[in-house]
Amino acid sequence: MASSTAHDGDRLEEMWRRLSLLEEEEGVIVPKSHTTSKGKEMEFQYCLIGRIHTDCFFNVLAMKKTMAAVWRPLRGMFIREIGENVFFVPVLS
Repeated sequence: MASSTAHDGDRLEEMWRRLSLLEEEEGVIVPKSHTTSKGKEMEFQYCLIGRIHTDCFFNVLAMKKTMAAVWRPLRGMFIREIGENVFFVPVLS
């Protein structure tokens, strides 16, 4: 079993080496802070940028609620749309 895990790790490492952004993805501007609806400024060090790969309409509010229910973050979360089907999720510390 250990050799299989090592092999999987090598494959994953190779996949990361080959990962690159598309030209249109390189221009994404990532904010360093967020002002909440109550006017509080929240800074963060890390964030996730994700894209929903579909040409179909989807309910953004339902997606946000589903992600919050699945991830269950301790400090709450927000998801902001920053492009067509591209979403920004800061990791609050």
